[in-house]
Amino acid sequence: MTRPTLAWVACGWSGEHGNGINRFEILNAQQQVVATVAAPQSDLWIPQSVNLLGAGLSYGDTFTFRAIDGLAVNNYAWLAIDAITLSGDCLVADLNCDGSVDALDLAILLGAWGPAVPGDPADLDGDGSIGAADLAILLGAWSV
Repeated sequence: MTRPTLAWVACGWSGEHGNGINRFEILNAQQQVVATVAAPQSDLWIPQSVNLLGAGLSYGDTFTFRAIDGLAVNNYAWLAIDAITLSGDCLVADLNCDGSVDALDLAILLGAWGPAVPGDPADLDGDGSIGAADLAILLGAWSV
């Protein structure tokens, strides 16, 4: 992975009575949970995401993504994807991955201004919208 946000879509997985205890987890290389995202309580496909840098991971780290069934004994994980590496092929704020943070990246960020789609690389701070904080991150990483 070269972007700091892991995004996926989930649907209709809310437990026997919509109990809200089903979840997705990110575990670091030591298998410690570093981020939790509640499973949607909906029969609609709902975008989900987590900012991996915000969860304490760094480029080069390996992590596990798993889905937890909160009703099962021992919180059985019915889906686990192990040994994913967050690679550092792109600089933070290098939105087009061309090796520099410049006017092209600024144009991408400004073109995406407003509510973000989960996993949008222009949402540099991972808060769900593209705005002034993301612009500040991009300008702070400016390399030309």
